[in-house]
Amino acid sequence: MFETEVKFENAFIYYKDLKLKIASYKIEYSIEKPIDTPIEIDFSKELIGVVEYLQKGTKKSIFRDGIIR
Repeated sequence: MFETEVKFENAFIYYKDLKLKIASYKIEYSIEKPIDTPIEIDFSKELIGVVEYLQKGTKKSIFRDGIIR
């Protein structure tokens, strides 16, 4: 939990015909941990093969639709 307070010397809020002087405002907030959701994608039906370039130390995936990554 975090808390911040900001004080003002000469600040106002205007709403329609109303003018209110603000002395300060205080904010309390918390930052929650992100949700960890594992995702599994099965490319076995789309993946044709993998080419490994031994001299370069890289790999390329070849898919049925012609895309090479």
